[in-house]
Amino acid sequence: MDLSNISSAFASFIDTLTRKPLATVFGLNLIGLFAGIGLLGYVALSDPDRTFKLVEYFTSSQSSIIEPIAVPIPPEEEAKRLQESIPRDKLTCAAIDEVGKQLDADRATFWTFSNGSYGLGGVPFNYANVHCPFVKEGIAFIPDDFQKIPNSISAETNAVLFPNAEATECGYWRRDQISSPYLRAGLKSLGSVEMVQCGVRDRRGIPIGKIVLSWRDHEARDIPAILKTLKTTGEAIGRFNTPSINLTDLPLASP
Repeated sequence: MDLSNISSAFASFIDTLTRKPLATVFGLNLIGLFAGIGLLGYVALSDPDRTFKLVEYFTSSQSSIIEPIAVPIPPEEEAKRLQESIPRDKLTCAAIDEVGKQLDADRATFWTFSNGSYGLGGVPFNYANVHCPFVKEGIAFIPDDFQKIPNSISAETNAVLFPNAEATECGYWRRDQISSPYLRAGLKSLGSVEMVQCGVRDRRGIPIGKIVLSWRDHEARDIPAILKTLKTTGEAIGRFNTPSINLTDLPLASP
């Protein structure tokens, strides 16, 4: 094989690249494109199944690489959101304090649901956070122990509160009736032996949290009446925390 012309051909290529860089690069890309198409056509004729797998691999890998760009929220918008949340939080916590005192609960809490993330399998998960904790005089105040709690832990009770995409319910549990060891242990650590809960949706129908009341003793209580009161309180809290409802339409004069 005569290789004597390789050096002169290479020199000619360098000269062309120097004089016409854009045209040379475009030509190389065009040649590569046709070569790739030709290779793909060859593989398609010789092994069609492999061709489909290659196309699926490249399209899926490209889509997984592309991630949304997180745009930071301007400080002015954050300040606006904070200012708007103050009267809504005031009304929400006032409602929890009132129902806690009215029903003589040892603890009364509004838990808010917050965005979580996704597992490696793509299944989403969310958290619950203590938002408005009420405690009777003499009961330990420990809200820091109840932040960013996975909702999966309370799946047993949440399934009762939100049985489907439209329904919102309330429920009553004794500690010894709960099947989840973690929930039983959590109640035991608080000294609680029974509790009532009520799901809360905003006026758009989005589940935003739940009201939880608990007691440290087994006294005779009118559970149906308690659940009815919680239901009414939950509807009010759902209204307070609906962004589409203007602040001027809320009873801001409430204590």
